[in-house]
Amino acid sequence: MAGTAYRTVEAIDIEADTASNLRSTAMAPSISSSPTGSLPMQAAQLSNWRASQGHSAMSVDVQDVYDEFGYGVVGAAPIHDFLAYAYTQWATAPSVVVLVGDGHYDPKTMRLRAGELPSALPGGGRSLGCRDGADNRYVTVVGDDALPDMMLGGWR
Repeated sequence: MAGTAYRTVEAIDIEADTASNLRSTAMAPSISSSPTGSLPMQAAQLSNWRASQGHSAMSVDVQDVYDEFGYGVVGAAPIHDFLAYAYTQWATAPSVVVLVGDGHYDPKTMRLRAGELPSALPGGGRSLGCRDGADNRYVTVVGDDALPDMMLGGWR
């Protein structure tokens, strides 16, 4: 009976999801974001170092951002939406964001390799006139201007 047998799953990458709480309003005001499986230890070390200096800091797995703000879909929009949410909804708005990982954006297929974060592309009324990736758009979250609302750094 060829049509009634169940097929078996072969070597695919399925992982159990550990729920995050990024929509909580009582989060830390300094964020370090890194790609899943790449550089999370270094991002955590950076957050711990900032915390040892008396700053509130946290390391965020970008997969958690994709899950909560992009329904699991990889892209620049979920990162922007997460930062906008954090800035407008958290008890203390983040003032510094550090992106950890290589920047990349393939506008045709969005193929990201391990350790890459999508770069925000200019356009949509908040462009600085660049044709290359404009990560400044990640932290331009309030108003209809091109001025960043949080400091943005990168370890890329």
